[in-house]
Amino acid sequence: SPTACTKLKTEPRLTSRFRLIAAETTSENPRMDEVQVQLFTSRRDRRAFVQFPHTVFAQDPAWIAPLNFERSQHISTSHNPFFEHGRARLFLATRNGETVGRISAQVDDLRLARYRDATGMFGFLDGIDDPQVFSALFETAENWLKA
Repeated sequence: SPTACTKLKTEPRLTSRFRLIAAETTSENPRMDEVQVQLFTSRRDRRAFVQFPHTVFAQDPAWIAPLNFERSQHISTSHNPFFEHGRARLFLATRNGETVGRISAQVDDLRLARYRDATGMFGFLDGIDDPQVFSALFETAENWLKA
């Protein structure tokens, strides 16, 4: 479920490819220590997106792991009724080839039609304890929502 909202400048456009790199990095020559945030596009990415919290919270004795099957169904466009009237993009943050964060950005077209307030939402926010990771994740979700 969404954890926050941001205002959209215009109606988001769906694109077939999307790649955002954190500040100070170019897609042609990313620095190895920079955070890269990419749209998830494959089954491998889906697995990484669903499994990532297990890495971050593995040592937290208060954490109760969600059911991976349920989380996978929740982000599936063919199994979640939200996608009948909404759109979402799921992003993974990596550094040096290792997943370090995740975020989703979503737009509910029924809500937009009713309230006409150009509101988009984000959720599934998890990351390692690093401000650069969260900054890159928020920037990526915000940019997609404003696009």
